[in-house]
Amino acid sequence: MDLPKDRASTAGPDRPLVRSQYDRSRTPPSRAIVDALAAIEGVDAVALGHEREFTLYDHVDPGALDAILDDGVTVTVDVRGYRFQLTDDELIVTES
Repeated sequence: MDLPKDRASTAGPDRPLVRSQYDRSRTPPSRAIVDALAAIEGVDAVALGHEREFTLYDHVDPGALDAILDDGVTVTVDVRGYRFQLTDDELIVTES
């Protein structure tokens, strides 16, 4: 994921920290959230769970999230101070 070099100067509720396309056939939306959060926090996805004690299930049911996203549906989830907006093929992350 591409992140701004100086997040503090570019971040804000209207400026995305992450804006990326993903392929649901290879990356479920729940995994896209975990990968983006790990990139923002500068750790890999495994370390996010072990070192940062993060579990997506504490914030949203990953299976339900993966199942509900379809053409034309947008879901927004707030996690750890970030707002994750997902469509069936795009993820946008802003500060919440």
